[in-house]
Amino acid sequence: MDESFSPTIFLYGMALTLAVGKAFTLTIWRSVPKPRPGLRQEMLQAW
Repeated sequence: MDESFSPTIFLYGMALTLAVGKAFTLTIWRSVPKPRPGLRQEMLQAW
């Protein structure tokens, strides 16, 4: 049971973390006025 249960929890955890992280980043970018276009392009490339 552990063999198939743990990886499932891990995958869901990773997906949830990524989703929250992206939503948080988008919220930050929308609430904060664009500082400089270079930084924003770097962030988009990083994602």
